Amino acid sequence: MSEVAQELSEFFDTLWGDQEGYVYLPNKDIKNPEDPVWTKIFFKWPEQKDNVIKYSLVTSAKGLEVFCAPAIFKETRATKDAVKGSYVLWADFDGNAPAEWPATLATLTQDSPTHVPPPTMRVQSSKEGNEHVYWRLESFCENIGQIEDRNRAIAYILRTDVSGWDCNQILRPQGQSITKENYLSPYAILNAINPEATISLDSFKAIPAAIQLVDSSVDVENLPGIERIIAKYPWG
Repeated sequence: MSEVAQELSEFFDTLWGDQEGYVYLPNKDIKNPEDPVWTKIFFKWPEQKDNVIKYSLVTSAKGLEVFCAPAIFKETRATKDAVKGSYVLWADFDGNAPAEWPATLATLTQDSPTHVPPPTMRVQSSKEGNEHVYWRLESFCENIGQIEDRNRAIAYILRTDVSGWDCNQILRPQGQSITKENYLSPYAILNAINPEATISLDSFKAIPAAIQLVDSSVDVENLPGIERIIAKYPWG
């Protein structure tokens, strides 16, 4: 097994372990950047682990962008209600990832510091400071609400991408081709991984929940486009 394939194997094992289910690895073809073509791909895990690694390497070699969902699914649908659970929490740093992660990263909330433990795995997703980080939990969590609540709390406290906390979120695995402008490397780099460093979900309890500005009954994923709003109403 090549070094890249071995790293991919460790990466996927850290995400999904020995939990049975379906894993989601869509790819994006950006031959036309204004109208990219997405292809949805599922694999049965861990039965098709070798296929997952081969697919990731071959698809990336073809110039397509491969992504993966950190969560595991009950069936081959990429919707929230199809998510089985997750072994990890995650965050997506957009240029502000710390160069070195101390024993605990202290962030100021009101008048008291909140400590976030160092992640199990860090992947530099493009240029320096852009990272996907993962915390491997001690046990598989099937409480979808709890996964999303802690992901969102982490995102707000560490000022990472606040749109990346959903349980069916997709991120770029290590070793995959990158087509973003001004990237540091043409491949996502596995900065650090320690599969043995599992963390209790209780370690994230002290992080305050993010303030919810939109009622949960509002379907924010299907809001009308701004052009429709502007065209429909009179404006002063």
